[in-house]
Amino acid sequence: MNNPRVWRLLWIILFVGIAVWLNAQHGGYLLVVGTVTATESEQAECYFGLGTGEGAATLALHPKGIPCVRMREFVGRTGTLFFVPDE
Repeated sequence: MNNPRVWRLLWIILFVGIAVWLNAQHGGYLLVVGTVTATESEQAECYFGLGTGEGAATLALHPKGIPCVRMREFVGRTGTLFFVPDE
């Protein structure tokens, strides 16, 4: 069980499972699952791509905000974009 690919697959399954559970519990929406991408200039302007193909999303954040700083750390990693509307 020391294979990194197995652990990565288990983490992806866990994140998708949590997202589906949150969707059922809170009326939220699973928007996209995929790899965060951005060139250096896109990171400077806080534009990030998530996923590929028709299910992809682009996220634009305020360049001076904490979410932008966090997203720069996630470039190249796989993640889930989930939206929970206010009740």
